[in-house]
Formats: sequence, structure tokens, C-alpha cells
Amino acid sequence: MTTASKPEHAGSLIQKDAAGKLVYTDKELIVGRDKTKCHWIIEDPQVSRKHLRVYSVVYDADDPSEVDVLVYAEDLSQNGTFWNGSFIGKGNGGFLLSQDDTLKLAKNVFLSFETHRSLDTTNYFDLVQEKEMRAFSDSYIVTDRLLGSGAFGRVFMAVEQKTRSQLACKVVDLRKFKQQIPLRRSEKQGNTKLEEKLRIYYREPNIISLEKVFVTHNTLYMFQDLVTGGDLFSYIESKNGKLLEVEAAVITRQVVIALSFLHKNGIVHRDLKPDNILMTSLSAGCRIVLTDFGASRRIHSPSSRMMSIVGTDEYAAPEIIGSRKHHRYGKGYTSAVDMWSLGCVTVVLLTGGSAFNDPETNTYSEQLAKECNLEFLRQSSEWQTVRARPAAFVERLLVLEDEERMTAEEALEHEWFSNEIHRTNFQELYQRTIKHWKRRSRPTNILEFQDAVAT
Repeated sequence: MTTASKPEHAGSLIQKDAAGKLVYTDKELIVGRDKTKCHWIIEDPQVSRKHLRVYSVVYDADDPSEVDVLVYAEDLSQNGTFWNGSFIGKGNGGFLLSQDDTLKLAKNVFLSFETHRSLDTTNYFDLVQEKEMRAFSDSYIVTDRLLGSGAFGRVFMAVEQKTRSQLACKVVDLRKFKQQIPLRRSEKQGNTKLEEKLRIYYREPNIISLEKVFVTHNTLYMFQDLVTGGDLFSYIESKNGKLLEVEAAVITRQVVIALSFLHKNGIVHRDLKPDNILMTSLSAGCRIVLTDFGASRRIHSPSSRMMSIVGTDEYAAPEIIGSRKHHRYGKGYTSAVDMWSLGCVTVVLLTGGSAFNDPETNTYSEQLAKECNLEFLRQSSEWQTVRARPAAFVERLLVLEDEERMTAEEALEHEWFSNEIHRTNFQELYQRTIKHWKRRSRPTNILEFQDAVAT
């Protein structure tokens, strides 16, 4: 994994009748009264010693054309900070800033955000979708602020109208798929499967929380928590392409906990990769959140076999790669494909590169992955510095025969996490990590079907 030079700055915070401050992409900005801890000193008795933290997330430094730099403001104060008149509150994470947003720190202290990036004028929604969104605009507003893009749709910033809280909305254009989700509850089977799939979203701290889903004949709108630390890929890049082993262990263990929960509940993710692992902050030891269940599948037992060709090449198990070439004759695959992907992700965390890089081209080699050839990885200078326990963990996952891979439960008990010296430390750290997570009450109407809109 390589890093590119980052944009110098992403915007400015302007105080009325005072000089502003630049917001850099690679440095946080602390605002408050403490002259020893803050970068911007505001002498006002209602401003806390450390009142506000402003930071940036760069999703892809090599190609910033798709998703621009995202700038967030986090309330650190005792008295509170307001974003466009809505209370942020300490401990509630970052709030995404857009052009001309206003932050109120005290009665007479207002900061205005100005972006230094070119404003996005792309029209992401067609007339049909704009009409669909007007139908639920009293409850939710979907903005045109792009947060991410994937194979199954785009993610935009949204606002819940009652509380004025920020959310993310994943918009999936169903017209691009051959099989659309049925519109009405009378069309039983498709609705039941979708409702079952959505149940996983609000029960686990390491699974993205879902608030509301609107479904039409044309589009799926999924409103979920806005996770403000970026994805794991951008997080690794912010750490110069490689993490310390202990930080890799903390992240990996949380992914294992998420997979254990999913597999116990008969869900296979099928597209586990750094892009689908979100960070709740840029601080070491933060909570991670598994997201993007567009490729996921519900199964009846751990031995159930699937045939659909899904996933991302660099993290796809050999049995999926083989099915792509010989789909008609393939024996399919099980939930063990998630454990292979976990092994690939863990290698990225420990070395900054792929487990199956061709040493001549320094790019991913499908042939090496199909053969589970780890010799080049073992010989690499990056892997030579990896200690025995994490190395053994990876080798128990990157195994050609899927039934010989560790299960998620076995991975949780691996000596990397469960040795006598570190087991208690890992458990205590995890409890601190999820301290501010609040379990959502089980919604009765999370899924709402709308009438068709004439096209």
C-alpha cells in the first residue's frame, strides 16, 4: 500500500470579526481557551479549555476525484457546541461540515466553515428519485454530499428532521439489477427475506446501525449511522501505510467479534475488505464498524453452500475465484470465505500490502491466491518483522481447504488474543471501546414500502 502526498488543506474556520484558521488534511485543529493544548485560542469564559476538535478524513489520497476530503467537528466541551443550531454534545462523535455551516461555541462565538475544495455540482439523482425522496422529506433529507461509492450504490449525508442529527443514506438504484425488490407486502417472499436481512443492523456494536429503510420499485434508501473516522483503508494510509502490531490486533479482534455475531445468526458477509470496515474515530483503539451488507447472504447452517459470484478479487477466497472460472461445475462455498477475507485484511494491517503480491509486478496475483501460495509473503521484509502469534493467526486463516480454516469462534480464542498475558487486557480494552455505544431498541417499522412513481 502506498501513500500519496495529501492536499495541503481542506478548508477554513472563520470567526466573525476575527482571523480564521486553516483546516489541514493531515493535522487536527483543537479550539479552546487552553494555550498549552489548543491550536486556536478563543478568550471567552463560556468556551471550554478544550472545546472543539476539527479533523479531516481522506478516503483515497491517490484518487480524490470520487469522494472529496471530509471535514468533521467533534464537541469536547462541557457547555456544548451547536451545528447549524442543532446540539452536538460531548461524546457524540464528529459532525460532517459542509460549505457555510455554522458552529456556535458560546453566546457570542460563531465559527463558519468554508471549503477550499471545488464544490461538487454533480447531479446524482434523477427526477424519479427526487420525487421519491420528497415523499419522506418530512422525516429525512438526503443531501447531495457524497460520502462513498461501491458496487451496490452510493452513500450520501442525510439529516433526520426531528432531531436534526446527521446520518448516512445508502442509495441503491434497483433498476440496474435484473431482480428488483418487490414493492408491496403482498409480494411475500422478497419482502420477508429483506426484513430478515435487516434484523442484524441494530443489535451489535461492531455492526452498522440501521435506522430506516424506504423501498420503491426503483430505489432502495437505507438510513444508517454516520461513522466519522473514515474506512480502514484511509485509516491505514493516515498511519503511513502500516499499523503497530497491538493496534492491528485490536482492530482484527473487533472484526472477529463482528463475524462471530454474523455467523451465529446465519449471515455471511461475503465482501469483507478494508473499505467495508469503518472507524468511529482516528484514535488508536477506537470502535470499528462492519458495513455494506449488499453481498451478504442468510444461510441455514455453517455447512450450507452458496454459488453466487460475489466479493472483491484481492480478498476473495480461492473457492470463489474458482467458481468464477468454472461456475457450472463448482461445489460452491461456505461461510469460511469470510475467514479467508479476514486473513487477507489482517495481512494488510500487519504489513501494509496484499498477502498475494507478485514480487515482480508488486500487484495482486490471482494465481497465487488460488494456490494459497504464501511463500513470497513469508520471504518479504515486511512479514519478517511480524511476530509469531499474529503470523500463526494469519496462517490458520489463509488455508486452501475451507474446512481447515479457523471459524470465527476459534479465531476469538486464538493465542494472539487469548494468551494469559493479554487476554484480560483485550477484554478490558474492548469494553472501553464500546462504552459509548447504545443499543437501538428493536424498531417495529424499520422497513417502509412506497407506491411506485411514474417514470
